[in-house]
Amino acid sequence: MGRAEMIQAARRKRFGAAMVLLVLLAAAGCGGSGARRTAEDLENDPQNHYRWAREQHLRGYYKEALESIDKAIALDGAAYLYYNERGLIHLNAGQPEEALLDFRRVLAINPLYTDAHNNLGATLARMGQPSEARAEFQRVLEDPLYPTKEKALANLGDILFAAGDYEGAIGELRRAVAINKDYARAYSKLGRSYRALGRMDEARESFETVLKLVPLSELGREVKQVLEDMGRVD
Repeated sequence: MGRAEMIQAARRKRFGAAMVLLVLLAAAGCGGSGARRTAEDLENDPQNHYRWAREQHLRGYYKEALESIDKAIALDGAAYLYYNERGLIHLNAGQPEEALLDFRRVLAINPLYTDAHNNLGATLARMGQPSEARAEFQRVLEDPLYPTKEKALANLGDILFAAGDYEGAIGELRRAVAINKDYARAYSKLGRSYRALGRMDEARESFETVLKLVPLSELGREVKQVLEDMGRVD
């Protein structure tokens, strides 16, 4: 290869390297801009705040969950699911009055959202209004399409138990486990009701069913302690 050809080849090589560098710089610039746009999109996306609120709620970080769901509602005040989630957060955070407002807001937007009736009933029961709560649970049971009626039945069982009607509570809870044989919380409430009536064999059987279903859960640990106490006391 002559000198002129060597110089030309070197120039082509340098030109090629420069073009690669320009492409990389352009890609980096676009990537940075894209990242900024994505961050802005996420900040302005109510669904993103809703998902984050649910995640924080599940972890028990109620303050952070409320901050996120408030952002979602500020961006889309017509989304009834956002109000429902905020109501659940308030309820679990020990703020039933605020939860009540949210669940009623849900039903004002979508009167056919049966979950809100169940949540409203649980809130009213927490606030010491059993008659109103029972009416809400009854609405849930009257919905032929509602998929988890066992939850409303278990809630009715709670109301009856609190009123001292242990037989009535057992009746509703047995209906709940007939619908869902894996509903551990209903079996736990059954055990509590049987124990209140002094029917210890049935109480133990119900509590032992909980341990079979969810042995490693918090509920399972609580029930295990109850069974140990029953062995010492009853």
